[in-house]
Amino acid sequence: MTDKEDVKFKEIPGVGGNLGMIILNRPQNLNAITHSMCILINQMLIKWATVEHIKAIVIMGVGDRAFSAGGDIKYLYHQGKAQNYQAIRDFFSDEYRLNHHIHHYPKPFIALLDGLTMGGGVGVAIHGSHRVVTEHFLFAMPETAVGFFPNIGSSYFLSRCPGEIGIYLGLTGARLNAAEAIYAEIADHLVSSNHLNELIDHIAQTNFGKDPFGCVTEVLNGYTASLEACELKAQREFIDDCFCFDTIEEVMSYLKANSHHWYRQTFKELLKKSPTSLKISLMALRKGIGLDFNGCMQMEFRICQRLVRHHDFYEGVRAVLIDKDNEPMWQPNRLSEISEAEIKQHFESLTDGDLDFGQTA
Repeated sequence: MTDKEDVKFKEIPGVGGNLGMIILNRPQNLNAITHSMCILINQMLIKWATVEHIKAIVIMGVGDRAFSAGGDIKYLYHQGKAQNYQAIRDFFSDEYRLNHHIHHYPKPFIALLDGLTMGGGVGVAIHGSHRVVTEHFLFAMPETAVGFFPNIGSSYFLSRCPGEIGIYLGLTGARLNAAEAIYAEIADHLVSSNHLNELIDHIAQTNFGKDPFGCVTEVLNGYTASLEACELKAQREFIDDCFCFDTIEEVMSYLKANSHHWYRQTFKELLKKSPTSLKISLMALRKGIGLDFNGCMQMEFRICQRLVRHHDFYEGVRAVLIDKDNEPMWQPNRLSEISEAEIKQHFESLTDGDLDFGQTA
């Protein structure tokens, strides 16, 4: 194992079994998740699930800036520009299989989220059994700003947030701190970053007995820190009022009709997003509440395979990540120019095959 590896694996000796450690190791790239990392993590999870001496999994990132700022969007951009759509399909297939595997993992899966956690980085953490955040934690799903949509299982976990919080987060890309993430039920425990190493050691030295998941929760409860002020809670009434609609047009009309500064600011933020992305995202989040996890992942796979052939994805990535002029020219650039039939086509079964979840534990 060398420092040049994008993801490191090690075992920490413990009582009643060892901890399997997954360490994201691309701090210079904010630990962005590459295709090869998805494959390697999934392979190790399959291995660790079948051996008795591994009692739990812990995932964390190197550096003090980010757990993971997302997936390798620039890679997808360049592959798409070269019309190498098979490479894109392979990337998402393996990423979504990893998300699926984590959600169904038979052993405690503990994510230690210290710093920025966005997009694909959320996907390798949020579906685990225990989501621990620190005072440095910052969450966002900013995909509508780059002509994409909240994926990696967002249609499952965002649609199950209290009230309309998940709709708000998915459409606006709003950021949450630790207290707000716990209020939104995206995270479970707030632990000081200074105590993470001690926490790992405590989990390792705890004999889980017959209730491994409950034992991990009990250990975490002993490290839980006091929550800071939660602005999201104060905004809850506004969020539930204007994001309860089933169409983005209704949302925008409601926001535009209200003079309160929060409504005006939210309206301005949504105007910056891809109209196509907004329509698809809202439909996916509404559908997600009626689907199980596998159904949500299948739906998202269908959508993403179509959006990577859409103008807005490349224009959004160009504007935000390549040229960084933050002036995307969306096509179409008006909600009224996009029919419901066009949006529904993104949800249909794929002619070249839907997602195969592959081998899991």
